[in-house]
Amino acid sequence: MSPNPRTPSKTARLLNLVSFLAGRRYPVTGEEILSKLPSYREGWVQGDSKRKSAQRKFERDKEELLMLGVPLRVDDSRIRAGLGEHAHYRIEDGDLFLPVIRLLEGDEGERSSRQATLPGVGVVTLTADELSVAVDGLSQVVGLPSFPLRSQARSALRKLTFDQPLTQPPEESGPRILHLPGFDPFAVQGVLELATRGVLERRVLHFRYYSIGRDSEGLRSVHPRGLLYQGSRWYVVAWEPASEGERLFRADRIEEAELDETERFTPPEEYSMGHLKDRDAWELGEEDDPQTEVRVHFRWPLSLLARRNGWGEELRDDGERGAERVFRVRSSGPLLRWVLSHAGEVWIVGPEGLAEEFEELRDRVRAVHS
Repeated sequence: MSPNPRTPSKTARLLNLVSFLAGRRYPVTGEEILSKLPSYREGWVQGDSKRKSAQRKFERDKEELLMLGVPLRVDDSRIRAGLGEHAHYRIEDGDLFLPVIRLLEGDEGERSSRQATLPGVGVVTLTADELSVAVDGLSQVVGLPSFPLRSQARSALRKLTFDQPLTQPPEESGPRILHLPGFDPFAVQGVLELATRGVLERRVLHFRYYSIGRDSEGLRSVHPRGLLYQGSRWYVVAWEPASEGERLFRADRIEEAELDETERFTPPEEYSMGHLKDRDAWELGEEDDPQTEVRVHFRWPLSLLARRNGWGEELRDDGERGAERVFRVRSSGPLLRWVLSHAGEVWIVGPEGLAEEFEELRDRVRAVHS
């Protein structure tokens, strides 16, 4: 069971409790905590009814600290021996630190010379191969834009590779999105639920769809294969028998969706959406949507990073004067926002209409944040 959502006052109360215990060399009783910490003291001194309420509040806070992984040590031996009514509590300084990662070097697994710098801090030993496997796995998770634990994996990767000479954490770009237009995820909930049923039950999905590339609307019948979330939008990945190809349909452009209760389909064996994982948001869309070649200028030295990371294709490199690269785009909005996130170090060169749209977007964002 997850802890209850914490209000600012509750968060402050938990932090005060941790600070109070971590700052003492010896265990303290529950009575001392209740009588000294302001969060509990007011109720504790007002009589039996209020005292019980303060004690229940402390018990809830204690349980939440334990659920959060705070190394709170509880000694209730005196209660069990009938020598008192309150347990003793303590947080050791060393318990508040993450363990030191120590590499084992050589064929015989000799320990490296790296030592823990704080008394009581635990040590985790890894071989170079084990460290490499862990870093590789975390790096793959960090590379999945829609993975729900991506930020936690990035944090773990930083901690795992800190001060380790055998590996370097992958370079990270700045924030990909600075500003997004409003989007209500609940507006597409019904479509996503139907598409999910279609994938699981292998049922044909019928719907009306507006294709922005062709500026047309029509009825579509598809075999849903999965859902994709990228660039703040949900997409239904499906095979369309009429066009004999895999298509991506933006969920917020799907209307009048319904599952065929009689017609089913057989998906290909071992199908995977891995080929879509590395595509950027501006590359997504229907396969027959027209692609636009967009020229983007990068200031130096960001141009070096663009070349190394393979952002677009190089059109011209003028050294310290920067470089111009070409992006093939189906959906311009995500590209404009990505360019904008580089805070003036990148801008749209052409086509002219898109360059003007970028300037307008920049002015709107500046107005919002000024």
